[in-house]
Amino acid sequence: MGFWTGEQAKAQFELRPADGGTYEVAVVWVAEDVEERGRRMVGERIIWGLSWNPGSSRFVGGTARMERDGRTAEASCELRPRKDGNLEFRAGYGFLSRSVVWVRVQKPVDLMDSSARRAP
Repeated sequence: MGFWTGEQAKAQFELRPADGGTYEVAVVWVAEDVEERGRRMVGERIIWGLSWNPGSSRFVGGTARMERDGRTAEASCELRPRKDGNLEFRAGYGFLSRSVVWVRVQKPVDLMDSSARRAP
């Protein structure tokens, strides 16, 4: 569990328990220069249905909502904790897949500095 940021540090995500013994990821903060659609995503669940697999030491079986060029698709995904404390996010759609590393954030931006909070 915890808070994570993407490659460009323009958004932060929270990995948290969900109903039914599963886990989910929600957007908790986005940078001011992120387009309007990204700012509206704060509070939205972007990954759901993850289950912890102790045999492979990863969260598996999740579904991620992916957006690009104004289109939305759902992709299967998994999260793998890395030895350096970061988290590898891997998503696949058909025969295409992508992997990125999320960096752990000790405190989400909006809890560190009230001036960084996004206006409602």
